[in-house]
Amino acid sequence: MAIKDHRLSILSSFRTSFTFSSSLEHFTSETLVSRAVGSVDLARRDFLTV
Repeated sequence: MAIKDHRLSILSSFRTSFTFSSSLEHFTSETLVSRAVGSVDLARRDFLTV
């Protein structure tokens, strides 16, 4: 239990720092992520159709 709590605290702190840094460049990262996801979806569709 103690180890799990320790991991959770590390995860939460990492998540908060990540959300803070990502919120600084929110729009650019969001567009990049959406483009990457779109390309992955297209590749998956091509693979499934073949």
